[in-house]
Amino acid sequence: MSRREKLDTFGRLRTPRAARELALCTLYSAMCRDVDSLKVFDERLNQRVGRDFDREILETYDHNPADVGDNETEEDEEMAAAIIRQQEEEADAEGTVLLAPLPLVYSRFTLSLARNLVKSTSERWIPQQKTLKSLFPRKWRNEPEVAWIPLCIMQIAVTEIETTDTSRKVLINEAIDLTRRFCDGAAPRIVHGILARYMETRQKSPSAGTEATGDSQQNS
Repeated sequence: MSRREKLDTFGRLRTPRAARELALCTLYSAMCRDVDSLKVFDERLNQRVGRDFDREILETYDHNPADVGDNETEEDEEMAAAIIRQQEEEADAEGTVLLAPLPLVYSRFTLSLARNLVKSTSERWIPQQKTLKSLFPRKWRNEPEVAWIPLCIMQIAVTEIETTDTSRKVLINEAIDLTRRFCDGAAPRIVHGILARYMETRQKSPSAGTEATGDSQQNS
């Protein structure tokens, strides 16, 4: 992705992927804290912009590093050490970006899209959670905390499937990429399978798509 595609004229992230990452971080934080997700977002948005932030880091910030999710081993010790250093540098950059005051990192378009995603997903959370959890593997049903991040990712994907005209294939691929980025092990494959089954059910019975409610996000 070119700089022009990724950044606005002020050097801030301007892509839908950036908005989805921000929405994911917000929803997950709200789950962990058991508070309203829009409150979490607005707290971040209104955070004092007093800390130093080097926007040049956004020039090389990669939403989808090639080695994320890979479990390859490297026999050459020097090469392995270089890969570890690169991964540590990428992790440091990611942490800096994701924790920085929002107006320094994200364009107005991205902030608006992320907030709308958080709001829409929260409104649809309870009925969608019931549907998604019915498709969970046994481990996730028995240990729900393990699935918190994948659940947030799938909640965002299903919300966009039900409320936007974006290609379903694109939205499912985005969910898989986010899972590869923020989760380990078999999570990407499980998320792919759950969303595929959700779409199969939806196609067989259009009324199976969950409707929005006025309820807010819950941890149950």
